[in-house]
Amino acid sequence: SAFAPSLTRTGGPSYIGALTVAGNALYIGGIFDAVDGVSRQSLAKLNADTGQIDPAFQAPPFPDIFNWGFSSLAVVANRVWGAGDFQTVGGSARARFAVFDAATGALDPFALQTNGDVTSLSSTGDAVFVSGRFSLVQGAPRGGVVKLDASSRSVSPWTASGFQGAGAAVANEPHVFAAGAGPLFSMGLLAFDVGLGTQLPWTPQLLQPPDVLMDTGPGLMATT
Repeated sequence: SAFAPSLTRTGGPSYIGALTVAGNALYIGGIFDAVDGVSRQSLAKLNADTGQIDPAFQAPPFPDIFNWGFSSLAVVANRVWGAGDFQTVGGSARARFAVFDAATGALDPFALQTNGDVTSLSSTGDAVFVSGRFSLVQGAPRGGVVKLDASSRSVSPWTASGFQGAGAAVANEPHVFAAGAGPLFSMGLLAFDVGLGTQLPWTPQLLQPPDVLMDTGPGLMATT
């Protein structure tokens, strides 16, 4: 059958703000309250070939989600990692970031605490890199990018050297590329060692800082 899932939202239009594929599963996040008539609020799992909803995956409700809902999704270590415009998930405090079981949608106990917006997620191996406009993570200094251990759901001591904030970040072994400012600032795009966090002498000439970064395998795509 044709791939044509129908998203609806009571009282307004529906939106998809982020999506990611893991194997045969397509995860979508946004502003909606039903998929093909089945109740699913803001986060759903579909069959990537047919578009049919996965009945086993049902995330808790997002009572205060707004704008595009989710800005970024990633699937690592059998969990869905999501960044977006929300403060609570199913009655639990989850400001801008939450983790879910990839099979059931159950909310994970891990809660990331930042003092600013989370804008994008990127993963490599067992690491999840979270970027945004923040300077503190779990109360400790982290200038715009933080590295998480996906298996243990813990914050790594990794620090992007001298970094001051990010709109987007992409992990592409052995580097992490981020849009923001730092000691070797070059029009908003910097590179760091994925293991050590040291800034690399990589200085692309851009007319303005990029809004979106995309890993293309051997290369990097930056758009504004």
